[in-house]
Amino acid sequence: MIARLRFFTLICFLSLPIVVNAQGLTTATIDQALGRSGQKTSDVYRVGFPRTDLHVSVNGVSVKPGLALGSWAAFLGTDDNAMVMGDLVLLEEEPNPVMAKLRSSGFEIAAVHNHLMEETPHVLYMHYMGHSPVATGYFAARGSVGFQNASRETRLSRRGTSTAGVSENDR
Repeated sequence: MIARLRFFTLICFLSLPIVVNAQGLTTATIDQALGRSGQKTSDVYRVGFPRTDLHVSVNGVSVKPGLALGSWAAFLGTDDNAMVMGDLVLLEEEPNPVMAKLRSSGFEIAAVHNHLMEETPHVLYMHYMGHSPVATGYFAARGSVGFQNASRETRLSRRGTSTAGVSENDR
Protein backbone atom coordinates (compact mmCIF):
# COMPACT_ATOMS: atom_id res chain seq x y z
CA MET A 1 0.00 0.00 0.00
CA ILE A 2 2.83 2.40 0.86
CA ALA A 3 4.54 1.57 -2.45
CA ARG A 4 1.35 2.50 -4.34
CA LEU A 5 1.06 5.77 -2.40
CA ARG A 6 4.69 6.63 -3.19
CA PHE A 7 4.15 5.76 -6.86
CA PHE A 8 0.98 7.93 -7.00
CA THR A 9 2.83 10.81 -5.30
CA LEU A 10 5.68 10.51 -7.80
CA ILE A 11 3.26 10.57 -10.76
CA CYS A 12 1.49 13.66 -9.35
CA PHE A 13 4.83 15.41 -8.80
CA LEU A 14 6.07 14.62 -12.31
CA SER A 15 2.82 15.70 -13.97
CA LEU A 16 2.70 19.07 -12.16
CA PRO A 17 4.61 20.97 -14.91
CA ILE A 18 2.21 19.61 -17.53
CA VAL A 19 -0.83 20.71 -15.53
CA VAL A 20 0.67 24.16 -14.86
CA ASN A 21 1.52 24.67 -18.56
CA ALA A 22 -1.97 23.61 -19.64
CA GLN A 23 -3.62 26.50 -17.83
CA GLY A 24 -4.49 28.31 -21.05
CA LEU A 25 -4.00 31.88 -22.17
CA THR A 26 -3.58 34.99 -20.07
CA THR A 27 -6.38 36.97 -21.68
CA ALA A 28 -5.66 40.17 -19.74
CA THR A 29 -2.26 40.41 -21.43
CA ILE A 30 -3.86 39.99 -24.85
CA ASP A 31 -6.51 42.60 -24.02
CA GLN A 32 -3.87 45.08 -22.95
CA ALA A 33 -1.77 44.53 -26.07
CA LEU A 34 -4.72 44.81 -28.46
CA GLY A 35 -6.43 47.65 -26.63
CA ARG A 36 -9.77 45.87 -26.31
CA SER A 37 -11.22 42.78 -24.72
CA GLY A 38 -12.60 39.71 -26.36
CA GLN A 39 -14.78 36.73 -25.54
CA LYS A 40 -13.70 33.31 -24.38
CA THR A 41 -15.71 30.33 -25.59
CA SER A 42 -14.36 27.03 -24.32
CA ASP A 43 -10.58 27.22 -24.93
CA VAL A 44 -10.72 29.86 -27.70
CA TYR A 45 -10.26 33.56 -26.98
CA ARG A 46 -11.57 35.78 -29.79
CA VAL A 47 -11.10 39.54 -30.16
CA GLY A 48 -13.08 41.48 -32.78
CA PHE A 49 -12.11 44.64 -34.66
CA PRO A 50 -15.05 45.92 -36.73
CA ARG A 51 -13.88 48.37 -39.40
CA THR A 52 -16.05 51.26 -38.26
CA ASP A 53 -13.82 53.61 -40.25
CA LEU A 54 -15.11 52.24 -43.55
CA HIS A 55 -18.31 53.36 -45.23
CA VAL A 56 -19.05 50.53 -47.64
CA SER A 57 -22.15 50.20 -49.77
CA VAL A 58 -23.40 47.59 -52.21
CA ASN A 59 -25.66 48.96 -54.94
CA GLY A 60 -26.45 51.96 -52.74
CA VAL A 61 -27.23 49.90 -49.61
CA SER A 62 -24.95 50.70 -46.67
CA VAL A 63 -23.08 47.73 -45.12
CA LYS A 64 -22.90 47.78 -41.31
CA PRO A 65 -19.40 47.15 -39.86
CA GLY A 66 -20.70 44.37 -37.61
CA LEU A 67 -22.32 42.58 -40.54
CA ALA A 68 -19.53 42.14 -43.08
CA LEU A 69 -16.62 44.37 -42.04
CA GLY A 70 -15.37 42.58 -38.94
CA SER A 71 -11.69 41.77 -38.51
CA TRP A 72 -10.84 39.36 -35.69
CA ALA A 73 -8.08 37.35 -34.04
CA ALA A 74 -8.65 34.07 -32.19
CA PHE A 75 -6.15 32.54 -29.78
CA LEU A 76 -5.95 28.92 -28.62
CA GLY A 77 -3.37 27.14 -26.50
CA THR A 78 -1.11 28.45 -23.76
CA ASP A 79 0.98 31.58 -23.32
CA ASP A 80 4.08 29.63 -24.37
CA ASN A 81 2.52 27.78 -27.29
CA ALA A 82 -0.42 29.55 -28.88
CA MET A 83 -2.13 29.24 -32.22
CA VAL A 84 -3.50 32.48 -33.61
CA MET A 85 -5.94 32.64 -36.50
CA GLY A 86 -7.77 35.62 -37.85
CA ASP A 87 -9.47 37.49 -40.61
CA LEU A 88 -8.63 41.08 -41.59
CA VAL A 89 -10.91 43.37 -43.57
CA LEU A 90 -8.75 45.45 -45.89
CA LEU A 91 -9.12 48.06 -48.60
CA GLU A 92 -7.46 47.36 -51.97
CA GLU A 93 -4.25 49.22 -51.08
CA GLU A 94 -3.80 47.51 -47.69
CA PRO A 95 -3.12 43.76 -48.32
CA ASN A 96 0.54 43.95 -49.40
CA PRO A 97 1.90 45.88 -46.39
CA VAL A 98 -0.27 43.89 -43.95
CA MET A 99 0.80 40.61 -45.56
CA ALA A 100 4.46 41.65 -45.27
CA LYS A 101 3.98 42.46 -41.57
CA LEU A 102 2.30 39.14 -40.85
CA ARG A 103 4.83 37.10 -42.84
CA SER A 104 7.76 38.84 -41.14
CA SER A 105 6.22 37.75 -37.83
CA GLY A 106 6.10 34.11 -38.99
CA PHE A 107 2.44 33.95 -39.93
CA GLU A 108 0.98 32.13 -42.91
CA ILE A 109 -1.56 33.75 -45.19
CA ALA A 110 -4.35 31.25 -45.87
CA ALA A 111 -6.45 33.33 -48.26
CA VAL A 112 -7.05 36.78 -49.71
CA HIS A 113 -10.48 37.07 -51.28
CA ASN A 114 -13.71 39.03 -51.31
CA HIS A 115 -17.01 38.34 -49.55
CA LEU A 116 -19.00 41.06 -51.26
CA MET A 117 -19.58 41.88 -54.90
CA GLU A 118 -19.94 45.32 -56.44
CA GLU A 119 -19.17 47.07 -53.16
CA THR A 120 -17.76 50.58 -52.95
CA PRO A 121 -14.99 50.90 -51.90
CA HIS A 122 -13.68 47.44 -52.84
CA VAL A 123 -12.96 45.37 -49.69
CA LEU A 124 -10.75 42.28 -49.40
CA TYR A 125 -10.50 39.72 -46.61
CA MET A 126 -7.20 38.20 -45.48
CA HIS A 127 -7.18 34.99 -43.43
CA TYR A 128 -4.00 34.28 -41.49
CA MET A 129 -2.66 31.81 -38.93
CA GLY A 130 0.45 31.19 -36.91
CA HIS A 131 1.94 29.24 -34.03
CA SER A 132 4.07 31.08 -31.51
CA PRO A 133 4.24 32.22 -27.94
CA VAL A 134 1.14 34.34 -27.38
CA ALA A 135 3.27 37.48 -27.07
CA THR A 136 4.46 37.14 -30.67
CA GLY A 137 0.94 36.39 -31.91
CA TYR A 138 -0.83 39.29 -30.34
CA PHE A 139 1.87 41.77 -31.23
CA ALA A 140 1.69 40.65 -34.86
CA ALA A 141 -2.09 40.99 -34.79
CA ARG A 142 -1.74 44.38 -33.16
CA GLY A 143 0.73 45.43 -35.84
CA SER A 144 -1.77 44.52 -38.54
CA VAL A 145 -4.58 46.36 -36.80
CA GLY A 146 -2.16 49.23 -36.19
CA PHE A 147 -1.57 49.37 -39.92
CA GLN A 148 -5.33 49.65 -40.42
CA ASN A 149 -5.43 52.55 -37.94
CA ALA A 150 -2.51 54.29 -39.67
CA SER A 151 -4.18 53.71 -43.00
CA ARG A 152 -7.33 55.45 -41.75
CA GLU A 153 -5.31 58.46 -40.59
CA THR A 154 -3.56 58.61 -43.97
CA ARG A 155 -6.90 58.48 -45.84
CA LEU A 156 -8.37 61.19 -43.62
CA SER A 157 -5.35 63.43 -44.07
CA ARG A 158 -5.48 62.93 -47.88
CA ARG A 159 -9.10 64.13 -47.79
CA GLY A 160 -8.18 67.03 -45.50
CA THR A 161 -10.29 65.56 -42.68
CA SER A 162 -8.97 65.81 -39.13
CA THR A 163 -8.70 62.79 -36.85
CA ALA A 164 -9.48 65.01 -33.86
CA GLY A 165 -12.57 63.75 -32.09
CA VAL A 166 -12.29 60.30 -33.70
CA SER A 167 -11.93 57.64 -31.02
CA GLU A 168 -8.93 55.28 -31.11
CA ASN A 169 -11.28 52.35 -31.76
CA ASP A 170 -12.66 54.06 -34.86
CA ARG A 171 -9.29 54.99 -36.37
